[in-house]
Amino acid sequence: MAMHLTQPLLWILAGAAAGIATLLACGDDTPGAADAATCDCQGFEPALTAQRVYRVRQVFPVITGDDSDTESTFVSCKSGDVVLGGGCYVFVLSNVTTPNKGPTVISPPNYPLQYSFPTHFHDSDGKVTGTAESWQCGWGAPNPRDPDVRLEADAICLDLKPD
Repeated sequence: MAMHLTQPLLWILAGAAAGIATLLACGDDTPGAADAATCDCQGFEPALTAQRVYRVRQVFPVITGDDSDTESTFVSCKSGDVVLGGGCYVFVLSNVTTPNKGPTVISPPNYPLQYSFPTHFHDSDGKVTGTAESWQCGWGAPNPRDPDVRLEADAICLDLKPD
C-alpha cells in the first residue's frame, strides 16, 4: 500500500518544485539573483516603471476669424507607443479690464466638449494598424471666437520599447 502512494506523492512534489522555480525565475523576491527590473525572459513585457509612462500636451490657440462650428485636434504619443488615456481642456487666459470700471468678470467660455477619445491609426484600406496612438479632442465653438481662451489636449502614453 505504501508503494502505491509514494510515486504519486513524488510527482506532486516534483511538479510543485518546478512551479515554484518558474515563478521565482523572474520575480522580484528571488534572493541574490534576478529580479523583475533585470529580468530578460523572452516574450515577457518589460517592467512597468515611471520612466515608461509620459505625458504629451498640445496647446491650440483659438483663431478668431474661423467660421467653423467646431475646434478639433489630436495629440500623439511617440511613434510605436500606446496611449493609456488623455484629456481635453479649456482655459480662460486673462480677465479684461475696462478703464474706470475695473476688471470685467468673464463667464466660463462657451466651448463645450463634444468628444474625447483615443484614436487608432489606419492603413490605406481603412484597417486599424495597431493600438491607440493618440488622443482626439473636439469642442463646440461659438462665433465670434473668444481670443482669451486656450484649448489644450493631453495624452498619457506608455513607451512600449524602453531603452
